[in-house]
Amino acid sequence: MGVPGPGPGRHLGRRLPGGAALLEQAATTATTHGLAAARDTLLSGRDRLPGGHIGRERLVGMVRWWRDHHTAATGPAGLAAVPAGRPQDEGEIVTLLHVPAPVQAERAPEQPETADVRFGPGVPSMSTAEQIWRSGREQATVYGQEHHRESRLATRRRRRTAVAAATLALIVAGALLAWLLRDPGPVLAVEKVDVKAPRRTQGCDSTVVINGVITTNGGDGRVRYEWRRSDSKKPIVQEETVTADTTSYQVSLRWTVKGEGSFKATATLRILDPEPAGKPMEDRATFTYRCR
Repeated sequence: MGVPGPGPGRHLGRRLPGGAALLEQAATTATTHGLAAARDTLLSGRDRLPGGHIGRERLVGMVRWWRDHHTAATGPAGLAAVPAGRPQDEGEIVTLLHVPAPVQAERAPEQPETADVRFGPGVPSMSTAEQIWRSGREQATVYGQEHHRESRLATRRRRRTAVAAATLALIVAGALLAWLLRDPGPVLAVEKVDVKAPRRTQGCDSTVVINGVITTNGGDGRVRYEWRRSDSKKPIVQEETVTADTTSYQVSLRWTVKGEGSFKATATLRILDPEPAGKPMEDRATFTYRCR
């Protein structure tokens, strides 16, 4: 196909300020939405062209005028240059609408994700779910620590109890063994009885203390004895516990006398158990009472 001469192009150039804007819009639409959208843009804006319609020759002239002015304004890099020495075909004129895509800004290198830790006034508090989760985790940690501590304390208590029980068992066993192996010592026997009363005459309403001494052979056990008064037939029975490390024990009788008169009183101390061999083990003492 033939290319229109310079006359029509210059003629269009003087009348295409609105056509140039339409081509700019079509070029931008082609870049972002494709050729079909750019075509629709040209068709919808044809009323902005001289004559109100788009013919092939008119479209070629518009493109050439827009290319010359766009190249003069932006430099050779604005549109792709047409190779010299070869006439352009009208079909190739449409491909000039493919304006190079704008250079996209280089994306900044992605930064590794880091935890944004913020604190202080103005920082929003944790969400309810996070608070519940964090509280549950802290409670689980505290419960685990308390359970571990209680387990260790229980183990220590059991060990102390076992050690104390073992120690007590050893003490009891040792005491029992010592008691079994001990020297039983002599069989308890009373060797002597001695009774003493005041020699001085007692006055009116007197209480006389009569002392008796029981001497053993060093055996341990119990000594059972009785006091007999000369004014009464009923004896006073008593008991004394003796040990192996003591052989002499003191016993006493308190005798109270009231009223006028005078008499001679006698107190007798007799051993009942252990029963002496042969004659009874006893002793007596006498005091005088006088009241006028």
